Amino acid sequence: VDLSGSACSAECLRLVGEGLGASGAPVAEVLLKGMKEAKAMELLPAVCQQMRREGSCMRVLSLGGNGAWGKGASLPLTEALSSVACVVEELDVRGCGLGGAAAAALVEAGRSLKTLTLGTWAIPVGGLRSGEVAEVSPGGAALSDGEGGVVGALLRSSTSVARVDLSGSACSAECLRLVGEGLGASGAP
Repeated sequence: VDLSGSACSAECLRLVGEGLGASGAPVAEVLLKGMKEAKAMELLPAVCQQMRREGSCMRVLSLGGNGAWGKGASLPLTEALSSVACVVEELDVRGCGLGGAAAAALVEAGRSLKTLTLGTWAIPVGGLRSGEVAEVSPGGAALSDGEGGVVGALLRSSTSVARVDLSGSACSAECLRLVGEGLGASGAP
């Protein structure tokens, strides 16, 4: 399902949402990037229903570029990611403005996540969890508080990260605090 950049009426969204939520078809990708007037969130309940469905094969979910989400708006997504049926590997919510705790909750809930994009950097969640990735380096990208929360949470549980390189990255004091807490609690060398 690809509605990226689309302009949809309320009726169109209602019909797409009903169809997606009720569909028994294997939906592997849902791409709702940059929908006109930030309408993607109106489809979130149907998307979450599809993610929780037994036998779900949705591996890619892109909701990025739809503006900042309101407080608590990520809770249905977090709940869907925690479902045993959920197999989402790539999650793009860039530009949603999640804070550290809400973003970390997405990662904790999404056991199958391989990458999470909150800004311009696709955080290698799966590689950091498995130990395949031993370096945290956003390559000079600016990091949001949400990214700081995710990196901090992943560092806290890591035993393999040997290097954290934030060179050239603009980070708020809160972002640095969250990363620092994760480093302090890490069992990595």
